[in-house]
Order: sequence, then C-alpha cells, then structure tokens
Amino acid sequence: MYGLDLTPGAGFGPLTQFGIGGPGRRLAVDGARLLVAAEKDGLWVVDLTDLTNPGSVTTVAASSAAMDVAPCGRAVCVADYLSRLALLDGRTLSVISVLETPGAAVGLAVHKDKVMVADYSGGIRPARLAEGLREDGSPWVTLGWVSGVAAGGNRAAAIGTNGLALLDLAMLSEMPAIRYLIDASPGETFAGTDVALVDRRAYLLQTDVGFRVFEVDDDLSEMGRYTLTRPRAMVVKEDLAFVVHPDGLAILRVEQMPPMLLQSFTHAWDAVDVLAWEDALYVADRSGTVWTLNVGDPSRPILTGQWDRPALRLAMGGNLLVAAAGDKGLCTAVLGDLFRPLKLGRWIAEDARDVAVIGSRAYLADACNGLHVILLKSPAGPTSVGVLSTAGSPQAVAIDEEWVVVADAAGGLLVYRREQNRDCSA
Repeated sequence: MYGLDLTPGAGFGPLTQFGIGGPGRRLAVDGARLLVAAEKDGLWVVDLTDLTNPGSVTTVAASSAAMDVAPCGRAVCVADYLSRLALLDGRTLSVISVLETPGAAVGLAVHKDKVMVADYSGGIRPARLAEGLREDGSPWVTLGWVSGVAAGGNRAAAIGTNGLALLDLAMLSEMPAIRYLIDASPGETFAGTDVALVDRRAYLLQTDVGFRVFEVDDDLSEMGRYTLTRPRAMVVKEDLAFVVHPDGLAILRVEQMPPMLLQSFTHAWDAVDVLAWEDALYVADRSGTVWTLNVGDPSRPILTGQWDRPALRLAMGGNLLVAAAGDKGLCTAVLGDLFRPLKLGRWIAEDARDVAVIGSRAYLADACNGLHVILLKSPAGPTSVGVLSTAGSPQAVAIDEEWVVVADAAGGLLVYRREQNRDCSA
C-alpha cells in the first residue's frame, strides 16, 4: 500500500496561513489569485504571487451573500444567496452584469461560455456568457431541501421544498427516473410533512392543504383529499389512514375516494410520528412521551398507556419498538404488553431524525453524522455496524426489500442498494 509520510520533518506542512476575516464558503484559483466566496463579507481576492508570503487581501463588495465563485475566461462569476448571479470584470473586479434567479444561488460551475447555477428551490439553471449573463434554456427541476421519503414496490416517493416526486427504483440507470406529482412554483416553498407509499397510491400530508391521495401509475393523478389543520404524520393500514395533528388524531377511510372521516380523537400533544402494529397505535410526542392507543375498534380509539421517551420517528422490528430520539440517539422498548412498551436499550447518536428496521438491522438517519447501520440482535445493547457519510444532513430513511433511500436535506435524495453480506452500497 502506498501513502504519504505526513509526520513532522517529512517535508509536508503548510507554507503559510492567513486570515480573511469572514467565513470562507468556496475557493477558486485564478492565475496568481485566490478567490474566496465569504458570504456576507462578499468576495475576497488574495495575491498568491509568493506562496510563502501572500500579498494584499482585497475585499470586493460585489455580493451581499457570496456562496460560490469561479473564474470564467477574463471574468469572474459569483453566486449570491440572495437570488442572483454576478459577473465581474476579471481585472477591475467591478460588476459587469447581474442575472436574477427565483431561488437562492448557492453554487455554480463554468464550462467555456456556459454557467450552471445551483439555485436551490429554483433548480439548476443554465446561463450563457454573451455580452453579460443571460439565461440559456429551461431550468432542471430538483427537489430542493429533501425532508421526507417513503419506499415500497420498487418505488420511492420523496418530498422536498420543490414538491413531491416519485422515483422508479428499477429504472435508476435510465432517465428520467423521477416523475413529479406536484411542483412548487419557483421561489415558493412546498410545505409537505409526511409521505407514504401503499400499493399503487402515494399519500401526502401538506400543511396548507391536509391529507392528499395520488394514484401512482402512468397518469399520476390526484384521487382525493381531506382538509386537516397542520397534519404532522400518518400511517396507512389496510383501508384506514391514521393522521396525527397538534389537537389529536383523525382516522380516515381510504378504500373509496374522496377520503371520509371515520373518527376523531382529541388530545393535546406535540405529535411528530405515528406507527400502527396489530391493534395498537403508537404516537411519538416530541415533548417526551410515546403514547399508546387501542384501535382494535377504530371507531372507538382508547388511550391505554405511555412510554416516557422523547421520539421523532418510530419503527417496529419484531416485538421491538425502535425510536429515533434526537440527541438521545436510538432507543428500544420491548412489547411484552402491546400497549405498554418497556424501556430496553439505547445507542447514542448526535441527532437521530428517523429510523427504519428490517430484520435485525436498524438504519438510523443522524442529521449530524450520516446514515448509521445498527445491529439489534441484542436489543438491550444495540451496536454499530458502520456509518455512511452523506453530503447533506439525513432527515429521513425508508427501506424496500432491495433499497435504502435517504432524504438528505440539501444533499438531495440518496439511494443505496442492500446487498448480501453488506449493509449498503451506493
């Protein structure tokens, strides 16, 4: 195996270092200059004629929130978070042209006279350098900040700030693999809170609309909706949907459209997830309790007990209730009594947002550290098998028989294949 000897005295180390006074987002080298996108401090230009003794540092107030920078011929492009792309004269560093964008310009790439701008909710927007900057073609739609995901039947559904999309997992090598059920208008934020895939339907919770049902075959049509105030999470079981909201629980009939209310259950909680198992319903309350309800007769839900454990998301593995509990990590409870979970084990994570279980493995979305694979063979002492680092911040995870799908916030939608003798592969 080959490598580098980086021990002191081996000839490796910094030639010099210097401060620029602000946060450095992106770097680019332009001849003998270092360009630094420094957010609110704009663009910094450092003279690198002598690498051991950098020259003057010049501040260019060409941007109010510089996120990325790139040389483009004799000019310089700067991506500004406040919805614009600026073109600067490479010699005087004065602004030549500005292209307004509908989203938030957070990155860019330059090839010859083409500039591709990562514009967050505005998608990937192509521009051309022709006597300034001008848009050049239709933008590529993206999901934006991806916050929720569901998987099933070789499909995945994902919600992001740009809308709801359906991904055909069997066609990942073909384009387009993603079809959009809902697109948010450029510059607007889509307010989806949860998504589920069951058979040939996608179920969606949308803060400003309520509960929506889509048919996910070729026409991708909306089948029906039920108006709810601030729905937070749902679970679909057979012909019923259980939807939690700040004031309780709505039980909806979904065998026929539009959805119809079967029963309401009033309870004040900060509900963030709900899980159905046999005749029990488990509601995760962010404030520190997992509530249990008997829904054997769904027209008469009965509150039966509680597990004193904060939880953001819940999953079931055999007779084990598993919770993603934020800075409390992964927590397990045994269900000797279906309605009274008993605290069992814990695995520490920095910010556990979601968990999915298959067999004896739990896949834990840790917003700070990536996707953990946790072995549950000893439920009282969960152990780590490994971790997959991601470019963004994992918010949700879903599992199909062959796939693990991750909502990675700004990192997008990630799909890993589950392989024999291995936990995941990209």
